[in-house]
Amino acid sequence: MATVEHFAFLYRHRLLSPSLEEFNTAALDLLTTFRGQRCDGEAVSSDFRFLEALYSAVAYVLIRAADDSAMRKEVGLRHAVPLVTYLTASHSMLAVPSMRCLQVLQYYYPSACGNVSPRIESYAVSNFSSHNADVRRQAACLYALTTSLSNKKGMSWGDRFRALLRTSHEAVCSINGLRHVDKSCTLKSSFLSLNSIVDVSSLQPSEMLNVCRSVLCCLVEMVKIGSDQNVEIPMLELIACFECSSLAIAAKLKPDDGLRLELQEVLALLFDSLNSVIAAVKLLFAPFCPRICHAFFKLLKSVPKGHSSTAAAVRGLVYDGLTSLFAYLGAASKLHLKFQDILQILQEEMSVCALWFQCESDTHKLHGQRQHIYLSLHANVEQHVSVQKFLRTLEAIVSNVGSLLPPESYQMLQLFVLRMLPRCETITEDHDFVVRSIARKLRASLCRVLNAFLLNPHPKSPYYLNVGIDLLRRGSVDKGDILTALSKHGLSICDRIAKPVMPISQSITCIEAERNIDGTATDVEILSGHLQDSFNIGKTQKNGGRRRSPSNDDDIVAKRQRTKSSDSQRSSNSSVHVSQTKSVEADNAVQSTSALQADSVEPFASIEDSYPNYACNDVSGSDSGSDSGSSLGFEINLVPRDNP
Repeated sequence: MATVEHFAFLYRHRLLSPSLEEFNTAALDLLTTFRGQRCDGEAVSSDFRFLEALYSAVAYVLIRAADDSAMRKEVGLRHAVPLVTYLTASHSMLAVPSMRCLQVLQYYYPSACGNVSPRIESYAVSNFSSHNADVRRQAACLYALTTSLSNKKGMSWGDRFRALLRTSHEAVCSINGLRHVDKSCTLKSSFLSLNSIVDVSSLQPSEMLNVCRSVLCCLVEMVKIGSDQNVEIPMLELIACFECSSLAIAAKLKPDDGLRLELQEVLALLFDSLNSVIAAVKLLFAPFCPRICHAFFKLLKSVPKGHSSTAAAVRGLVYDGLTSLFAYLGAASKLHLKFQDILQILQEEMSVCALWFQCESDTHKLHGQRQHIYLSLHANVEQHVSVQKFLRTLEAIVSNVGSLLPPESYQMLQLFVLRMLPRCETITEDHDFVVRSIARKLRASLCRVLNAFLLNPHPKSPYYLNVGIDLLRRGSVDKGDILTALSKHGLSICDRIAKPVMPISQSITCIEAERNIDGTATDVEILSGHLQDSFNIGKTQKNGGRRRSPSNDDDIVAKRQRTKSSDSQRSSNSSVHVSQTKSVEADNAVQSTSALQADSVEPFASIEDSYPNYACNDVSGSDSGSDSGSSLGFEINLVPRDNP
């Protein structure tokens, strides 16, 4: 990172001169005198800022000199190898600037550094166990770059990838208290035949975790570098390592464990490596989707359920993995064919969302007399993050395979979003900044999911277009927020929809979203009132400051029928047809309610047949039932409660 000392050094030594000849002279002088600097502990402690600026200046000189062919040749022949020797022997306090200079040398002068690449690799590996996160990150980047550019005899790019996997696997399983879990997965012989790049048996548990974190960072960087090249990515070994390591880490994720946070970071890096591979290979990962989803489910079962930060963090990682699968593979993953298995993974977060917005007593309110958003007192940052990731996963599912889902599952997810949005509605009157910020983020995420439903309607599911229009209109009044843009985008989607994709006998039409001539409430307001009533939250009317009562809905409908009775016979027939539509819609809603209350089939039952070694016991006690997943813990009903 450039500092004031860095620019002062460049200016003082004429390295910022626009004249190429003057720069070349100053650069060669700097490279010659650079290797004469003392790098012992006393000198580094007293002149650290100067030495840091000196290393940054050397990196700048190497980058600028690469633009001139004559200067590049001069640096490559005379200075590259001595610089590598000097940089790899630098003091540990100068490890970060040293590895930055080595990365510049490797990238701009690969032919000159070809013979000394093993020395650079050894220097990078020696910093894998460092307790400094910046040092580990730079070491991972340096090793990945050196590995990708050098050609080591007897080891291909895929073998290097396998060696890193072997190292991370041994580091996780060698920690005190963790046991080898090869019985639950099949590791190929090519994975175990390679040697680890680090001798983890001689390290302390904390150093093993540091090595594991560095190695996983190397995997991510190697995938990024090799994604544009035709390289081999050993996906079978990667999935096997993911299965073993994730279960081993989950067994150690306990509140009283001193390495819990470090293990949690290792698990996050493990997911990062998996997601990077999915993004790189895309459709080639499709055959492994059922197996990796099965690993996700086993990981969730290994972590204690509840509202702890650890459980929420693990769920958030799983949602990241599902988002990658649906975003990069879409229908090719074929996960929509067994969507009840995915619902088993999503069910926990849907229950958490429902609990967040329960109307609690005054003692459970966050401070503020005009509080409208009720959040659980035990909600933590990890839970908020996991809910955001869950909604992002839901958006990816609807956007990529929404029309291919089972109709019951699609309707359940759609109703879930429609019922969550009124909970986040009144946020401008709240005095607590944290609650207001959380509610705005949740409402924006829900609007994204609602827009995804509007863009991807299901051919066999009811079309709640008027409810979406009403909720989006409420969001469009907020100013200075991303919610306004999302709501207006959703309304523009509704404007482009000339008619619903379903016949009028099975859908709620756009015509019913307009206000009547006599000024009475529309059906969309009545239906929205029913949604809010099912949430036990009433909406205050703007004109009278009164709370809408569901008991007034029959009077409103009767008034509308009396007004329409004076019209022509053609209008009367249309009115009767719309009322029949409402009856059919209410029946469909009641039928869907009974279907949604049934528990889903045993998780990943079809996958168990293909992978008998992955058998897991279902602790939820669910029975075989509909394809819609288990109940959400609250009633799904779009008709008044007092109706027969």
